[in-house]
Amino acid sequence: MSMFSFNLKCPHCSCLEYFKIHRIENYHSREPAQTEPQYNANIPRNPKDNRPAQSYGTANCPRVNCGGPVLIWFESIHFSFRDHGRSLNSTEWIYNGPPPKVLGVWPTPPCADDSEHWPDRLRTVFTEVQEDISLNRDPSRIVGTCRSILEVALASLGYDKSKGKVLSDRIDAARNDGLLTEAMRAWAHKTRMDGNDALHELNSSRQEAIELVNFIRTFLEITFDLPKRILDLSSVTD
Repeated sequence: MSMFSFNLKCPHCSCLEYFKIHRIENYHSREPAQTEPQYNANIPRNPKDNRPAQSYGTANCPRVNCGGPVLIWFESIHFSFRDHGRSLNSTEWIYNGPPPKVLGVWPTPPCADDSEHWPDRLRTVFTEVQEDISLNRDPSRIVGTCRSILEVALASLGYDKSKGKVLSDRIDAARNDGLLTEAMRAWAHKTRMDGNDALHELNSSRQEAIELVNFIRTFLEITFDLPKRILDLSSVTD
C-alpha cells in the first residue's frame, strides 16, 4: 500500500476519490535522497528530517470506469519521502506523521461556476447540475433542474407568485419591467417548456441540457453579478 493518499476530485470523471501515489520522483530538500535508506524503528530520527520537502507523484483514479492518470505535486516532511519505499513493500509499515499537503494537480480538475451574489437556494444545485454535464448524466434531470433554478432565481428577483400564477406569466412580467431582454425572455420560455417536457416525458437530449445550463449561467451573471459589478464600479468613480 502507499503511505501517500489524497482525497481529490478526479479531473477526468469529477468524482471525489482517494488517490494513492504509486510512484514518486526525486524530491526537493537540502540533502540528496538515499538510494537504500537505513531504517531502524528503535533509533530516533534526526530532528532535521522534520523539515518540509516537496515532490510530485503519479496516481490513477480508483474508479473502475475511469482510471485516469493524475500528477500530484505535494509537500511533506523529509523522512516521509525517505521511507516511502518501505510502505510500498511492507503492510506493517505505518506512517503517523503530519498529512501531506497538495500543492497542485494535473490535469486541473474542472471547477463549476459559482458566485457569492447568487441566491443561496440555487448555488449548490447549479454546481451539481454543471457536474452532471461533465459526468454525462441523465439530461432530462438536468433540463428539469434548470427550469427549477430559473423559477427560484426569478422569485429571488421579486417575480414570485404575486407576479403571476404560472412561470410563463412571471417571465413575461420580468420582460415588461425591463429585467429581461427579448432574447432572454425567449430562452427563459424555452427553459420553462423544455423543463416541463423533461419532467413529464424524460426525453431530453444532452445538447439541450448543455444549452440550458449555459443559458442559466448567463442569466445568473446578468441578473445578479452584473448589477453588483456596476455598483462597485460606481462607488469607485464617485
